[in-house]
Amino acid sequence: MLRYFQLKGRGEETEIHAVASLLLATYCMIFSNELIGGMGGLPMWVGVMLSYYTMRLIAMSKSNICHTLPIGCKKEIDYIFVGYILFFGISWGIVKIMVVVSRMIGWSNLNGMSPGEYIDSIYGSSLLERWAYFIAWITVAAFAISLFPLVVIKTKKFFALYLLVDSGIFFIVCKIIVVICGRFLPQKNRRMHIKTLLDYMLVCHMPRRLVAVGIISGMLLGLFFIALFVRKISQIVYASRNKIYSEKRIKKLKEYISLTSEEKRILKIRKIKITVSIVFAAFCLCIGLFRFCKVIKKDNQKGKEDSYVKVGECLTKDEAFGPMCYNGKVYVPVDDTFNFDKNGGTPLGYLAYKNQNCHTQIYKMTIGNILYKPQDGNDEFKNCLEMSGADYNSYKLVDSVQKEALYKQDNVFVLWDEDWINETSYGADKTGYTIIEKGFVERLIQKFGEIQYNPKDFEKYDTYFTLRSYKDMKSVNGTEILNGNWVGCILVKDNKFYFGNYKNQINGLELKELLDIIGGNIKETEKNLKKNNIFLDEKKEIAH
Repeated sequence: MLRYFQLKGRGEETEIHAVASLLLATYCMIFSNELIGGMGGLPMWVGVMLSYYTMRLIAMSKSNICHTLPIGCKKEIDYIFVGYILFFGISWGIVKIMVVVSRMIGWSNLNGMSPGEYIDSIYGSSLLERWAYFIAWITVAAFAISLFPLVVIKTKKFFALYLLVDSGIFFIVCKIIVVICGRFLPQKNRRMHIKTLLDYMLVCHMPRRLVAVGIISGMLLGLFFIALFVRKISQIVYASRNKIYSEKRIKKLKEYISLTSEEKRILKIRKIKITVSIVFAAFCLCIGLFRFCKVIKKDNQKGKEDSYVKVGECLTKDEAFGPMCYNGKVYVPVDDTFNFDKNGGTPLGYLAYKNQNCHTQIYKMTIGNILYKPQDGNDEFKNCLEMSGADYNSYKLVDSVQKEALYKQDNVFVLWDEDWINETSYGADKTGYTIIEKGFVERLIQKFGEIQYNPKDFEKYDTYFTLRSYKDMKSVNGTEILNGNWVGCILVKDNKFYFGNYKNQINGLELKELLDIIGGNIKETEKNLKKNNIFLDEKKEIAH
């Protein structure tokens, strides 16, 4: 193969070829970033740029080596194809390593992690996380390999048509994979900003490791068939190039040969101008169509969006587990998936987080969390609501949740701080929660009974805790966010603890246990209570 490349030589390096290589590499980078994600970027740009630019020069070389090597068109394609794959793979790998190393020794590794820890933080520490990156790499490699016929295609129309069809096929395949991943996607992960194929695979939890191995094996087999298919297409295209030229083609060649060097230079500049003009016009046309469609879509929704106002608000800073208020009633998050936004639900208006302004243009364009209710006549979900927008969550009326009492089936009870954290810079484990005994929860419920929640009680609290139940610990500290079942909440105001509302003050043995759970001190609390009582007595005496 090395002998072939030495004898074949390189074709004429032209400005048009350089510009085409640059545009193709940029297109592939943007396409892979927006659709696949993760494994594209600068490595994809460099890999496509070098492999296409180099192999295209060799394929377009006019030197005939049949007199030196006993080789046919099919064998030539095999050599060029192997060279294309090697150029892409090696250049992609080198640039990818350089990018990872530069991030590891630069600003992206502020915590000073070791190389192994940093790799785990980027590509996951488990096999089920890393196979997602491997599948993304297979998809990127398959897309790059499928573009190999562009190396030997000479007609501009056929070049553009093949690129368009190939991109469309890969777009459909990626969307199919996204739909499949959506089947396994936990409902609470819908609140995350997942966009690309890699994002969906990272949050998708396959039931067994064998499934991941089967998917990877299937995709590797698909990559092999893609390579065979594009090799066959390239052999057909390349063989047709070496046939006897038509009379029309020969006439054009004779006219070109008869031109002077100055006329050839002028003709070359004219072709470059035409090419740049066409590319720029196509780009402007695409932007114009995109903006036009966007304007039409906005006009269709303008009447509805302008009428949206804030109809609900979260009562605490805990946006995942805390209650929210709509129409004067308290609703709490649940793990059910209603899909009111897709199944004909009625939009009510914006659901704001605590003290969030929903009337700014930035909020409407970037967040736009709209609260939906079910269709009229759907009694099954009459007490349910759903938030859809940049974030997703499902809610149910707290009175209905208390009547269901699903927490009785669970074994793990968790007290969540208002400012709990899903993950930290040191790992993916959640922080800001405390495991409590089931007996303590049962005593609280037995003592206070069914709670009457009042939205006004959440206006001026000092500290807030959410009490929820789960089937096991995996549901608590897993990678996905699960609401579990609502048990109740604890409000702290003026060093006093309340269960659900300010009429249910926690005291006695329950207060002592609660302070032991959250790390408080019963004596300090009693001192503060006594001080408050003495201060009130003094105010009464002064008033008398």
